[in-house]
Amino acid sequence: MVAGSAGSFDPCTYETSIYKYYERPNIKLEMQTSSINENSSSTSNIFIYPNPTNGIINIKNPYKIHATIEILNSVGQIIFSKQLNKTINIQKIDLSGYSEEIYLLKIHNNHNMKVEKLIIQ
Repeated sequence: MVAGSAGSFDPCTYETSIYKYYERPNIKLEMQTSSINENSSSTSNIFIYPNPTNGIINIKNPYKIHATIEILNSVGQIIFSKQLNKTINIQKIDLSGYSEEIYLLKIHNNHNMKVEKLIIQ
């Protein structure tokens, strides 16, 4: 790997009138990998769209995660709750009877929780 070069300049053997540098840079690269499989139980793998919505939302659950969806109003009251059907990839929920407002959408199971804003317009 070349860090940079200009003419005969070698960044690892840089020489000034006072100092000489003959050391190579010490670079450490770390990598984390994550894989999602069908047994994954993370609620981050559940997607809600469209958002903002006119009242109809789609819940995409491609890894068939067991979870509960709750919608909370601005004072924190649960106004809607539903257990996700693990056998269905995309589920539709009709919220068109609710007022135009910003709600909190909470998806949770025994392992973790995901919270996001849901805007009905």
